[in-house]
Amino acid sequence: GRAGWIPVPELAKAAADIGFVDITSPDRVPVIENYQGRPVKSLTLVALEMATGVRAHVVSGERVILGKRQIRIDEDNQIRLTRLDTRELPNVSFSALLEGKVDARQVRDKVVVIGYDGSKMHALTLPTGPIKAHRLFYVGLLDAFGQLAAP
Repeated sequence: GRAGWIPVPELAKAAADIGFVDITSPDRVPVIENYQGRPVKSLTLVALEMATGVRAHVVSGERVILGKRQIRIDEDNQIRLTRLDTRELPNVSFSALLEGKVDARQVRDKVVVIGYDGSKMHALTLPTGPIKAHRLFYVGLLDAFGQLAAP
């Protein structure tokens, strides 16, 4: 993109939604991000909406309501992570997929998150050791989904 990490048009036109990821703490994930001076949904919030099938209602500094379920957020509109499970995370190489080296049926009808996992990706440290930021996003998403509870 031309500003920040706006996705390329070919990917954006087929996307169900677009969310942003800026994880700066290993024990929290944002619900709302600040992009070019305005609030935007985080990728975590977009993924939770997709998983539950409903649009979220954010009560700033208190909670996110997704249909009949909710999750607490802090004063910075972040979800505090509780489980940080770093088991082996499923992934498919995007370049291998494009080159036909991976069977496309592995991702057909799936929610796909494209993230960079190369040597220049920064890592954050968990009690279990370092983890790259985009993998931490996925761990945080699993944790946040597990925290969704009935009101």
